[in-house]
Amino acid sequence: MNVLFIISTDDVEKIFSEALKSGATKLGEITDKIIDGIGVLKFVYFRDPERNIIEIQSWEK
Repeated sequence: MNVLFIISTDDVEKIFSEALKSGATKLGEITDKIIDGIGVLKFVYFRDPERNIIEIQSWEK
């Protein structure tokens, strides 16, 4: 069974870089998505060494 964790942070790039250095597997690129009326969601996914999927995200208004 896999688990999805979502982490909210002010610095997606820093956390993602640290995760990769610690053995995480990249599942995509850092993406910016405009959500009308809400703001910009920046996010990326990776797998940790236990194969859990983790999303790192930040919001800008």
